[in-house]
Amino acid sequence: MAKRLEIKFEKLYELTDRLNFFNTMSKPQRIEVLKHLGSDLYVYANQEAIIHEGDDDHALFVILSGHVGVKKGEDEFSAIGALDSGDIFGEVSFITGSKRMSSVYAQAETIVLKLSKNKFNILDLSLQMLIKDKVIFKLIARLDKMNRRVLKLRNM
Repeated sequence: MAKRLEIKFEKLYELTDRLNFFNTMSKPQRIEVLKHLGSDLYVYANQEAIIHEGDDDHALFVILSGHVGVKKGEDEFSAIGALDSGDIFGEVSFITGSKRMSSVYAQAETIVLKLSKNKFNILDLSLQMLIKDKVIFKLIARLDKMNRRVLKLRNM
């Protein structure tokens, strides 16, 4: 079961310093985000489920360390991707309010920052827009990657 992680603010700031998700935030913006979300850090053990397909949860997750696998369906061959530190997941449910479209599980000990809708809504509007922009760019990048895979499969 996931454990809530408590670390000093300085360590959290240092941990996020190298991550893509935070690289366009100014120092004051990142401090504001981390002060609001610093209590929502969780550690997952290797192979532990973080989210389940079909769950009615709408939080966005940022991987601070470790890596995760993404799968659709229940069989052992249903893996559809992997994500590493700095990546996000849960973005579709976060934006649309829909149920989870896939399951995500830790592939090593993994630390995530969980951003609930309630916490998101108390952030300054400019920060909300910055985070939404990050999510949109990530969705576009994933769509582009899928399109390239489909073209590659079509040309086989």
